[in-house]
Amino acid sequence: KPFYMVSDVATKVGWNAVEKKVFSHSANKKIIYRFLRFNISDDYNFQMNDNDITDQLRLEYRMMSKSRNNKWWWALFLWGFEVS
Repeated sequence: KPFYMVSDVATKVGWNAVEKKVFSHSANKKIIYRFLRFNISDDYNFQMNDNDITDQLRLEYRMMSKSRNNKWWWALFLWGFEVS
């Protein structure tokens, strides 16, 4: 998936060779899959320390995610309940 990133932290932009074990249905066992990944996305993914996962879960399981057409104060009340 392509992405655009503006960064002054990256000293170089290049490709990293990555290996990952995946299950092959034709061989009926796990094999090593080799592919190339941008070093910028590698640095981003391994230095965020699970912040992205936490943000995704917070947005998915918040109380107001499934409800609509509530009064304006109801959102403030539930937000206060969530952060307390």
